[in-house]
Amino acid sequence: MEEALHRALVSFGNRSTYWDQMMKELEIRGARRQALQVFRFLQEHLEYELKEHNCVTIISILGREGKLGLAREIFEGMSKAGVAPSVHAYTALLSGYAKQGLLKEAWALFEAMKEKGCSPNVLTYNTLINACTKRAYRLPDLVGLFEEMKQAGVQPNDITYNCMVNACVCLSLFDTASQILKEMKAVNCLPNVISYTTMINSLGRSGRLDEAVELFEEMKELGRSPNSWTYNSLLKAYAREGRYEKAMCLFVGMEDEGCIPDLYTYNTVIDMCGRGGLFAEAEGVFLEMQRKGCTPDRVTYNTMLDAYSKWSRRGRARDLLKTMKRAGCTPDLWTYNILLDAAGKAGSASEAMQIFHELKAAGHSPNLVSFSALINMYGRLGYFEEAERAWVEMRATGCVPNATAYCGLMNSYSHHGMYKAALKTFEEMQSSGVVPDTRSYTTLMEAYGQAGRCDDAERLLKQMEAEGFIADIVTYGVLVKAFAKAERYEEGFKYFEYVVQHAEPFHEPSQILISQHSAAYGEVRRKQVEQ
Repeated sequence: MEEALHRALVSFGNRSTYWDQMMKELEIRGARRQALQVFRFLQEHLEYELKEHNCVTIISILGREGKLGLAREIFEGMSKAGVAPSVHAYTALLSGYAKQGLLKEAWALFEAMKEKGCSPNVLTYNTLINACTKRAYRLPDLVGLFEEMKQAGVQPNDITYNCMVNACVCLSLFDTASQILKEMKAVNCLPNVISYTTMINSLGRSGRLDEAVELFEEMKELGRSPNSWTYNSLLKAYAREGRYEKAMCLFVGMEDEGCIPDLYTYNTVIDMCGRGGLFAEAEGVFLEMQRKGCTPDRVTYNTMLDAYSKWSRRGRARDLLKTMKRAGCTPDLWTYNILLDAAGKAGSASEAMQIFHELKAAGHSPNLVSFSALINMYGRLGYFEEAERAWVEMRATGCVPNATAYCGLMNSYSHHGMYKAALKTFEEMQSSGVVPDTRSYTTLMEAYGQAGRCDDAERLLKQMEAEGFIADIVTYGVLVKAFAKAERYEEGFKYFEYVVQHAEPFHEPSQILISQHSAAYGEVRRKQVEQ
């Protein structure tokens, strides 16, 4: 190597750009150590006049390799060698710090260069802004830095603007980000797809859907083709707002715009359809993705299982589980919890227990969701002994009960009017730091009602409202049944009237309740009219 360098020195002499090319070529070949040897050779030979750009080249190479101690040493040695560091040398070292995530050191160097009278250029600012944005470091300072850059007469370019948009979005400064987008368009600097998509995604997450849609249309008008991430972000935003038809239109038109749905897109749409009650559509999308060669993953199967469960298609769900296993996709705890919850809500205790045993046999440990599904099923069925056994097992595994689990246990007591056991559970819930919700109060009211203790149920209603909770139609329905059971129709009439006035036409439980008690409470209404 030494002999070859001597021959090169004779040939190249002080033609410094040749030495730069040599070091860069060695880096490309993965020989960064030899690139450093070249630089050391030049340092040691007095007949060669070391240039700043030679130092910048090796500092950049060392920075990319992560050898920042050596890079710093060469940078600091420049002045001793009579080579004053310019903005290029500072930026090269700063870039090395940024690439290695040493942002504290990058900021310190940035401040030091200004103190030395060396003005940062657009590359310096971009390097610092980009690094801080990627690592979410000192983001609030970037807005000030951006303004400082412009005041210093350094014109931001598209990289600067795009990085600043992303930084503002990370800080939820959407108005500032929008202002920057307008500013960059005013100087004929178009936002890139990443900036648009980041902005659309964040606006959607923040409930500013109309603004997200407006940006989506704008980016298409400006020739920035949305990618799958852009579409996925907007699909999620539509789903959050319950605008399922709009989302499906967007999904259907996606391929027409030249963007192929990816696995995440299909998973998003299936999940959205399941949550929105569009079960046939969910199944259609699931079949379509496979026809188009997109292989479902565990998330896809679980999402489709959840849709089938909500659709009361437990048979299809069990068939899909078999398909999932045949495809080599191992069910996880979420898979079993979905099936367990579906069986529980259907009141099929034998099926639920079979799934619970399968869950354990597959090597999974039941979690709070698993036990809550089981306890709530027993609660709906009034199987308090089974609910208690599940509760004991849950506590033994270290699971900390939540409001849902407590309600399930209370519900198992309420069917039998076991108000003391329900009250004890309610008080334990409070003492453990779990805040009761409307359902918790309503479940305890039902226990009082089944025991014929209407006054206690009514007192609990007042306590609940004093705590800031709002009684719903289910709460009032419980009171209707309580007063009817005690044959205190006149006192319960006001609750019956509420249910009649607020019941949805197709809400089956409310309509059944009204039908069951309309004769008795209708008699109260007739007497009131006569009086």
